[in-house]
Amino acid sequence: MKHASFGLVWLLVLPPWYWGVMAPGQTAAPAGGGPTATVDAIWQEATRLEADGKFEEAAAQYAAISTDSPDWQKAAVQAAGCLEKAGKLADAVARYDAAIARNPSAYWAELALFQKARTCSAMANVAEARRCIDRLKARFPDSSSLADALLLEAQIEGRNTAAAEALVAREREATALYKQAMQADRNKDEAGAMQLLDAAILQYSGTPAALRCRDARAHLLTRHKQPEARAQAAAEFLHILMLVADSAPNSRIADTARMRLAALHHSRQDRQEAIAAYEALTRSEDKAVASRASLQLAGLHFELMQREKFSSGSLADSRWDDLRALCNRVVASEDAKPVERARAEVMIIESLAWQDRPADALAAAEAFLAKYQSSGFKQDVATVHFFAGEAAQRTKQYDKALSHFRLVIGAYGGLGEVWPGVDLVARTYFRIWETLRWTKASAEELAKAADALLTEFPESSYAKHVRIETEQDARKAEIAAKIKMRLQQAGFKE
Repeated sequence: MKHASFGLVWLLVLPPWYWGVMAPGQTAAPAGGGPTATVDAIWQEATRLEADGKFEEAAAQYAAISTDSPDWQKAAVQAAGCLEKAGKLADAVARYDAAIARNPSAYWAELALFQKARTCSAMANVAEARRCIDRLKARFPDSSSLADALLLEAQIEGRNTAAAEALVAREREATALYKQAMQADRNKDEAGAMQLLDAAILQYSGTPAALRCRDARAHLLTRHKQPEARAQAAAEFLHILMLVADSAPNSRIADTARMRLAALHHSRQDRQEAIAAYEALTRSEDKAVASRASLQLAGLHFELMQREKFSSGSLADSRWDDLRALCNRVVASEDAKPVERARAEVMIIESLAWQDRPADALAAAEAFLAKYQSSGFKQDVATVHFFAGEAAQRTKQYDKALSHFRLVIGAYGGLGEVWPGVDLVARTYFRIWETLRWTKASAEELAKAADALLTEFPESSYAKHVRIETEQDARKAEIAAKIKMRLQQAGFKE
């Protein structure tokens, strides 16, 4: 039996909205079930103080939210807004800068850019206000904050504001449709979501929200496996790139479109086109995009290397080193999402197994398991337990192998899959049976392991193998019993 391989499935199975951004007003959920009660209590007190007009006290409360919290960036923007209301404009600008630096591509960064521009304008720092507006234009052409920023720009320059005011009004109406579409999709009404998105694109062309609607529409289409739907998605992403080609070629929405186009190339087996696209994205000015592209590129190279090893039997060590260098770039990136860093480490572990370095794979797996204990990494942890089990099995540490395999079954037994379309659970049942057979476990224990596999995955290739081997073992036992009986009949002592 060959090693299990997951390759790019780790990223392709993520929800479509993984590649986009949060909708306005949406906040990130705390990773790993952190101390949400404390954050909620601070937040409630801060909003109460803000509602009472105690802006400096409210800012202090927002600032009390830990920098380790996923709500920190939002809290920093809220704190800055309170300082702005309190007239502490320089302090507000510093807080906006800190919020932007935390994650320059997030929703809260685009909001902070606009609010910083407004604050700088109030301070008569027109040059800095314009820099913020220019950054919004270049990086966030799909942001509602951009419509407000364009109105601010017209006011700063003393121009007639009628067109900018009309854009703000149209943007609000289009955003309302966009939110309705996202709610319809959450309610499993994809057709209704599509209708609303199409209406917004048609009626509100030229607004930032129309760009968001095109992006959402394309992502909905990528859910479908039919070539026609995927071709429509690709056309929509290309249309987005055309719309921002002159004004915002390196914007967040453009990077997202390029990333999804690369994934669509990969799904169509156009691997060289996908590699070229990912390589270009690894040079993105957005470090989060660059690390994400590095992970996808590593996964694609890994897939090709696995195919090559199947056919040729070996690969140069330097190629494995290059693959892990890409993964380590993601692991070391402060801008990568935690799940991306985890998946890069999983790929490193798998690559060591494929390189026939089971002892190193086991050591890396155990280090991973010591680091990632949060429930937010359940799939990754189960995957690493599997590879740790295989590595322990290959180094003849059978008790340890069984322990790792059984942890996979404990988490996913009865659920069928860890990853969609990947036979990890079935393979784990088989590895348990195989290890017990190698270690000459009791017939009862071996039969129990076989029954578990045959019950859960009766049509799998593993079940077929177990049936054949079990029948052969039974025939051998029967023959051995007959030989023993004849020897005893012939007078030979046992």
